[in-house]
Amino acid sequence: MNKEDILAMGAGGALDYIVCLEIFDGKTIGSAKPYSTDISAAWPIAVKMGLGLFPLNNKDWACCKASHIYHVEIDQDHYADPNLV
Repeated sequence: MNKEDILAMGAGGALDYIVCLEIFDGKTIGSAKPYSTDISAAWPIAVKMGLGLFPLNNKDWACCKASHIYHVEIDQDHYADPNLV
């Protein structure tokens, strides 16, 4: 199975099985968690892979690989300094 095949898969048991094989070397196959449908199960996978996760407005999640992740809070009394990023 190549990268394109995996990316074309929908969420569900087959994708969760591949996570068990590739990330955990098949050690957790009998107790596979819903990695592809539950963010609490996916979070440790993202951490192990060095990914940052962030929520989108439509309640989906996105991830990125970055060397640094910054958390910036902006409210009505603050502004974003473009030199920070």
